[in-house]
Amino acid sequence: MARLTLTTQTITHGLAPTYTAIVAADDAQFLFDPAVFLHVCNTTVGAIVLTIPANQNVDGDLAVPARTISIAATPGAKFTKRFEKDTYVQADGYVYLNSPTDGLEIAVLKLP
Repeated sequence: MARLTLTTQTITHGLAPTYTAIVAADDAQFLFDPAVFLHVCNTTVGAIVLTIPANQNVDGDLAVPARTISIAATPGAKFTKRFEKDTYVQADGYVYLNSPTDGLEIAVLKLP
């Protein structure tokens, strides 16, 4: 199936962010923006590792490893930093988010 495209939400006073459940069979993506960061929540009883694949090489042949973020069991939640550099941007302009199992809910946030 196609990746679920997540919508970026600009932070305002009083924002109640919308979280989108990620289905492991589909994974997810968001359009790259250097001001975007994520809030990731785990809704399961076990820890989950979110993987953000890199798309760059150093010196032409050394692949930059994927970023992995471990989120503890419910009510585990973590923020990422902003994706300021294009290290994780795929050829289609999106940043991919891969989960080995269902149970993650993600909000894509941006400061104005």
